[in-house]
Amino acid sequence: MTPQSFTLIAHRGASDDAPENTFASFDLALEQGVNELEMDLHLTKGGVLVVIHDDTVERTTDGGGPVSEKTLEELQRLDVGSWFDSRFAGVRIPTLAEVLERYGQRAVLHLEMKANGDPQVAQEAVRLVKAWGLLDRVSFISFHPQQVAEVLKLEPGHQSGWLALEFTPETIEQTLSLGAWAIAPPAPSITPEMVALAHEKGLQVRTWAVHTEDDLRSVISAGCDGCTVNWPAKGVEVLASLKLGAS
Repeated sequence: MTPQSFTLIAHRGASDDAPENTFASFDLALEQGVNELEMDLHLTKGGVLVVIHDDTVERTTDGGGPVSEKTLEELQRLDVGSWFDSRFAGVRIPTLAEVLERYGQRAVLHLEMKANGDPQVAQEAVRLVKAWGLLDRVSFISFHPQQVAEVLKLEPGHQSGWLALEFTPETIEQTLSLGAWAIAPPAPSITPEMVALAHEKGLQVRTWAVHTEDDLRSVISAGCDGCTVNWPAKGVEVLASLKLGAS
């Protein structure tokens, strides 16, 4: 059944149009009409949370090596914009604290905890979000069940989600056993029947790997509650065509 509203989340910001996980990308997503931002977290050498997707910096910067082996100062000297387009030359890796300061009152933030499941990521993310007084504007998500469990140990009942690789009765039960609020399986696994089952169990269904506008229409018609997209402007247009608001 088509939902009454739908949560459209900018995946790493407007990452089709600006370098992912940067202020440029997040600012553009907000300009395009989406107020929910997804981003990825890693720990630096020294334990500072920074916003970058990969374990290493090669793909999105002019540097090399693992994020965890670099200090914050070393990481913030890197250029994370030129690989995408020369217009973004000089863009830097933000810290989570900088993101919370800049967007905490302007957007809902979905923090994907990386670092191969290191529970310290969850601990530091919760600490920072609480320090900024933003628990009600942040969700914590991960492919690693242990990180979701760590968040919920620190903040029982908080809006946290498991990024599952499959959508089955078994993964629904595993999500429930974690105490998570949402399950987030890949779009190709979405069926109306599985969405209905998750809803019966009290779970939200947020999905990822929504690559095209047809994919978006499909997951909406299956009853999903939300999804991430790299192209928020087009997503807003699809929702408008379906007379759905971007919640």
